[in-house]
Amino acid sequence: MGWHDSRVSFSRAESLVGQDSLPPGGKALLVILDERVRALEQRLGQRLILRGVRDPDPLWRGRISWRPGYVLLEYRDATPGFFWHHDIIRELLDLVEQGGGTRC
Repeated sequence: MGWHDSRVSFSRAESLVGQDSLPPGGKALLVILDERVRALEQRLGQRLILRGVRDPDPLWRGRISWRPGYVLLEYRDATPGFFWHHDIIRELLDLVEQGGGTRC
C-alpha cells in the first residue's frame, strides 16, 4: 500500500520504477519512499504531506513548511506520469531530517 494525501499518492510499485536501470548493487540503495515517510512521521510525531506543484520557474525544486501538526513538502512535478520528482522528494526528506524548512 502507498502513502498519500488528497492531492498526491504513490504506490510501492511507483516507488520502484526505474530500478532496472540502476547500477549493480543499486537496488539495495533504493529506499521505498512510503516506508521512509512513515518512519520519519513516527520519529517527528507529525504527519508529512507531499504535494506536487507546477511552477513556471525552472530553478524551483521544492519547499518545506512546518505547520502545526504536520509538515508540508511541496515538490516540482513538471511531468505527470513520470517519476523524476522522486529525487527531489528524497532531497526534501533529507532536509526535514535535518530540521530544514520554514516554520509557520
